[in-house]
Amino acid sequence: MSLSIYQFSVFDYFFIAISIFFFLVLKIRKEFFLKFSGVFLFITILLYQLLWILKGLDITDEGYMLTKSWYMLHGMWKENIDILWGSTLFNGLWLSIIGKPLVIWERIGVVLLISSTYLIIFQILRNYFDTIKLFIIVFITNLFATSQLVYTLNYNNIPVFFVLVAILFMVKYIETDKKYFLILLGIFLSMALFSRFTFAIFLILPFPYIFYQYYFLKKNKKDLLKSIYNSIIGISIGVIIAITILIFTNSLGVYIDKIILKFGAIGSSEIINSHSSSELISRYIEDFWQIATFTFVFSILYFVPVIISKIKINKYYKVLLYILLGLLLYYFADIKRDSIKWQYIILSFIFSSLMLYSFFSKFDKRKSILVIISLGFMLFSFIGSDNGILMTIYSGSCVLAFCIALLSIESLKTTINNFEVRFDIPVYIILGFIVFLIIINKNNDVYRDRPRNELVVPFKTEALNGIYSHELRVNAVDSMVLAFNQISKNDQKTLAFGSNPMFHFITNSKPFLSNPWFFSLDDFNKKINANEFPDFIVFSKKNPRSINWPIFNEIIYNNEDSIDFNFLQEFIINNNYELVYSNSMFDIYASIYSIYQKDGENIIDGKNDELLDYFVPYNGNTKIMLDSSIIHKSKYSFKILSAQDDEIHGILKPNLLENEVYIFEAWVYFTSPNTLWVQMGGSISLYSQNIEAEKWTKIKCIKKVSDSRLLIGIPNLPSGEYILIDEIALYNVKKIKTY
Repeated sequence: MSLSIYQFSVFDYFFIAISIFFFLVLKIRKEFFLKFSGVFLFITILLYQLLWILKGLDITDEGYMLTKSWYMLHGMWKENIDILWGSTLFNGLWLSIIGKPLVIWERIGVVLLISSTYLIIFQILRNYFDTIKLFIIVFITNLFATSQLVYTLNYNNIPVFFVLVAILFMVKYIETDKKYFLILLGIFLSMALFSRFTFAIFLILPFPYIFYQYYFLKKNKKDLLKSIYNSIIGISIGVIIAITILIFTNSLGVYIDKIILKFGAIGSSEIINSHSSSELISRYIEDFWQIATFTFVFSILYFVPVIISKIKINKYYKVLLYILLGLLLYYFADIKRDSIKWQYIILSFIFSSLMLYSFFSKFDKRKSILVIISLGFMLFSFIGSDNGILMTIYSGSCVLAFCIALLSIESLKTTINNFEVRFDIPVYIILGFIVFLIIINKNNDVYRDRPRNELVVPFKTEALNGIYSHELRVNAVDSMVLAFNQISKNDQKTLAFGSNPMFHFITNSKPFLSNPWFFSLDDFNKKINANEFPDFIVFSKKNPRSINWPIFNEIIYNNEDSIDFNFLQEFIINNNYELVYSNSMFDIYASIYSIYQKDGENIIDGKNDELLDYFVPYNGNTKIMLDSSIIHKSKYSFKILSAQDDEIHGILKPNLLENEVYIFEAWVYFTSPNTLWVQMGGSISLYSQNIEAEKWTKIKCIKKVSDSRLLIGIPNLPSGEYILIDEIALYNVKKIKTY
């Protein structure tokens, strides 16, 4: 197996980082390193993460969060209020700093958040463990926890960061008994709540320890009440700030509705975060069974290197055996190229290490509290995620528990049958396994893109400056964006169908629906019924979830997606959308409103007093006359009424040319709510619009005609009711230049 340039990059980085580390520790002063170890850790992780942010493009998960966050502060605030809105707002504020969509800026923000998160974990643990060992393990943990990373500030990593900051203040309170730490703790817990509503469970974080102090440490009641008061004050400050924002943006009701919608269906088959509660519970049970099995096995295997260490053989043979154990572990984790088994192994080591530590060590109150907090955080942080417990790795919520587990078991010494037993060697094997696994797989851990050594072509799209992918993907995206920018306008909206939410961010085109990823037929029909149509519809022709697009033609639409896809295909035919651009990955369809404009004068003379000669009623019940009592702009309105309850319609005399496109405009006034339809050359060119009562409403339609007739009608006009029409107009059109 040959090592790629990216694997050598990891080696080089380790060599440089370790060299600097030992130089600081051994050559300068250990005290200097210990004093600034947090700064060194932050910079080291920051530099490591910056190595990888230029490679790869994912238009699915990454695009979803980027689009939501950007448009929350750019014209679609209410549409992006949901149970995760705090995370969206936090990311939107970061994106808005530079004032334009830019993917690389988002990734820099992610790297800063990762570095800050691990610094917080380091600060939480530095008074519990040896600083140098802690430094090494936190850094190595950062390697696996950021593998196959989705580079967005999102509803997974943002609330985890807030809770970890709260835990840091909790630890500060435990160590100092200073009550103001409880206020700060409460503020960050409330920030986590609004960033991910399922994190509401962590609002109880300070209270178990407060009551523990009262009942077991014999704190007085005054201290108890003061601690509770400060915790509630902190939580209330954060909640009040969030609710104030919602009230001033007139979106508190929207937020409450979203909470009811998401959690009012627990126990039923309704959708919660796109997955039913029964599906999530089934996934979680499967995860825990897998981890329980691995935990049992690894609890036994922990003793294998311990036994080897007691065998009287040459120390070099022992080292070879330890290396062999690490390679066997790697083989087991990577067998059949299983991309997630190693993650179950990592999580299982947490439980097996803590089980052995609790069994063989003396009770340590300080450390036990920390273990309970870290395990509770890990085990409740993934609720609501379809990724199950593996989300604790993707979000980083398992890192605190992992570091505690390895550091605790590494320092454990016990005696079994008069033999001294140490578990440091198994820990070193685990750490070596992690480093080896990351180095070997680093070339292939780009999220939903090809191996790193193939990602050498830069994008030319402005929003993707600095990002690299393979040539076919770059060409597909760049050419699509170039074409779209030539035919679109700033105020137009687009429906991107087929797992392509990134489209809106890189083209700065507003989504037609509030959710830029998942297509909702109900939401779509509501907009159509309100006479709102997407200006453009973009289809993905191949599966964006695949690492290979657009190289291979992999299945993109499942059964449910196929229904929506067929519906939209029928919709674009019935509404005269035209294919204006196509490449190997994307099709762009444009509404005829977007690609045609008026050409020439009004074909129908705009003087309403002459329309009596233009309009020919279809039946005897239809009466026409002029009216001056209610007008819009002209001297007279054109009045149509019916002698009895009946459908009324008639023909406007101008003859239309078949297969030509026309724009029809008019202002209409109904005495009661009704529907006006316009048929421009055949039933296939029918347009209808619901009209409110006693209000002038403008209608506008553009159609490609199939015969020469222009008809206007009302399905049923009650006797005595009437409609008024003013400023009626018909125009020829010309096509705007398309790509």
